[in-house]
Amino acid sequence: MRINEKHNICGERLRKIRKRRGLSQEDLAAKLQLRGLDLTQKAISRIETGKKGCSVDLLIQLSEIF
Repeated sequence: MRINEKHNICGERLRKIRKRRGLSQEDLAAKLQLRGLDLTQKAISRIETGKKGCSVDLLIQLSEIF
C-alpha cells in the first residue's frame, strides 16, 4: 500500500467519525487547538481528502477526542 493510499484511508475514517459525532471541521480544529495543536479547518480538510497525513501526536489527540 502506498503512502497516499494510507492518507486517503486515514482521512476517510476521520471524516466519517467526525460527521458521526456531529462535528464540523471548524469544531474539530477548535477542539485540537484547545489541546495545544495548531490545526485549522483547512488542515483538517487536507487530511480528510488525503492530501496530508496525520502525525502520531495528532492521532493520539483524535483518539482522545473521539
